Amino acid sequence: MKYLRTLSTRHLIVLVVAVLALSGGGAAIAVAAVAGTGAGWKAELPSAPTGLAVWGALALAFQSVIWTYYGYPDAAKIAEEVKDPDRALPRIFLFGIAGVTALYLLLNAAFLQVLPFDRIATSTLVAGDVAEAIFGAHAGTLMAALALLVVLASLNGNLFVTPRVVFGLARDGLGPSALARVNAGGSPGPAMVLVGAVSAALAATGTFERLLSLAIIFILITDGFMVLVLIRLRARAPQAPFRVPLYPAVPLVFLATYAALFIGAVLQQPSVSAVAIAALATTYALYKLVTA
Repeated sequence: MKYLRTLSTRHLIVLVVAVLALSGGGAAIAVAAVAGTGAGWKAELPSAPTGLAVWGALALAFQSVIWTYYGYPDAAKIAEEVKDPDRALPRIFLFGIAGVTALYLLLNAAFLQVLPFDRIATSTLVAGDVAEAIFGAHAGTLMAALALLVVLASLNGNLFVTPRVVFGLARDGLGPSALARVNAGGSPGPAMVLVGAVSAALAATGTFERLLSLAIIFILITDGFMVLVLIRLRARAPQAPFRVPLYPAVPLVFLATYAALFIGAVLQQPSVSAVAIAALATTYALYKLVTA
């Protein structure tokens, strides 16, 4: 109770939503294990691609998978506000990724336990269809409402951490100084307004699928370059103040995987890929111009 009294209303809302989501996920897994017939484990998808087409299909499918897991780097964006980040951040990353992975895999197993594979492939909200199959139409509506609540919590989290990056860039002289200002509560107000405005403008430009593809291509390129920088840094300073297990195998496998997904995305979505590459190139050119 003492800990709860130290939280702001916003933090309490996020905590409540997280508890509801975890509770709902745990309940769904347990009920599906008992009530399901295993329909999804036995069926096949007749329209599934074959041959080299599998590569492109996997590249597109992995966009949603990457997006689902990609919340983990956000903890690094607020490292300045974390007590003892050298010890806390590795634990946050390791336990957070492990917990989310376990939960997602169990949820997917629950979905396959209840629904046939072809229905999962065409569903817009699998969790809602699972709830409807077990409890009836009203349960599907309730699950959709819970999903919207989780989306609101996710938006809140993104609007909380992403402006910290804009603030940090401005504070280091890599952006307008106005974005380095903080309000009376200590939050980077101008950066939050900018991120909110850009997010709203992006949401108004196209479908979620197109924005998702654009974001994932950004991730594939930028994260790939970050790992290349890691390799270069280790070559310059072998006794770097951080460890990379199984180096250089892990970074090389990461790069190979991201390169394969990027090439698949370019082949399947050439226009979106071109927009992403052009946007990154323009951003880099502006950076060089500003810092010249």
